[in-house]
Amino acid sequence: MNGGSIDLLNGSGNRFAPNRSRWISVFAVLALTTISTSAAQLNLRSMIVQANVVSDTDQFGNTDGRGSLTEKASELGLSDAEVGRIRATSGYVICPGTTYKNPSIMSASMLGNRMIVTALHAFFDDDPGRRRDPLSECYFRNQADPAEIVALDLEEGRYRFGKDVSPDTGDALDYAVVGLKDQVAGAQPFSYDSDEVEEGTWVLELAAHQKSPTRTFPGDQPVIQQCRVRDILRGNGPSLYIADCDASPLGSGGPMLTRNSDGELVVRGILIATGKQTLNGQPYDLPSGSASYFISTTGSFAAAIEEVGASLER
Repeated sequence: MNGGSIDLLNGSGNRFAPNRSRWISVFAVLALTTISTSAAQLNLRSMIVQANVVSDTDQFGNTDGRGSLTEKASELGLSDAEVGRIRATSGYVICPGTTYKNPSIMSASMLGNRMIVTALHAFFDDDPGRRRDPLSECYFRNQADPAEIVALDLEEGRYRFGKDVSPDTGDALDYAVVGLKDQVAGAQPFSYDSDEVEEGTWVLELAAHQKSPTRTFPGDQPVIQQCRVRDILRGNGPSLYIADCDASPLGSGGPMLTRNSDGELVVRGILIATGKQTLNGQPYDLPSGSASYFISTTGSFAAAIEEVGASLER
């Protein structure tokens, strides 16, 4: 289905984590709380607040290195073909949440011709176990020109959630792999890498939209930046990459990309949280939470991608 549009209203929906540990205690989830899908055009209003800018610079000397994809492509070494692939395979995952009036809009990216990955809290709100029902109304909207809208396929076996209840903030199981009802016209999804990146790796981070205190980004193409993985936390689930990326609402679910040995872009994780707003402008610091947090495409996340992909091929 072509085009369509969304109108974002009223507030950021940020929330803060309980004091679960000395490391993961100051996250703010990146989501918005009020959405109208009947607006005439995409309208990203000023209510979207700045969440956190980590003051460490990228390789080009930028403190806040975010920019629209077409603006940053040359600096980041992206070809015209890669820009086109990114726009066709990344964008918004939108759940109207009409049952409980708990809508959400977040970032997502395609893996495979009929599958997206995003954050689990796109489908659950803060109340334990309360979904953004009916999930049958959720859909993916890419950022191609013109945009394509495709319904999600939430039939049995066509999706995998990291868990069946609302994820804790900074939860390594805050991932969702969901099939699409149809193929997205013109999309050539990137593959993913199930091996860990090394600490110190420079990466690219994509979001459907972001807010900056100094400039406005267009909502019809992704926002991209270069940043670096600074630490890795390992536990029972997929590893968590802790990075110095800058992030604001709508970033959750956006992919982390690197180049493989053949020079091809591959997905390495998804953004799930950032440091709280009071840390805005501070240098990277893991103990205080001045950082951004990604679930790596390793472990159970990688297994979920493989399971859903196989189901969609049958």
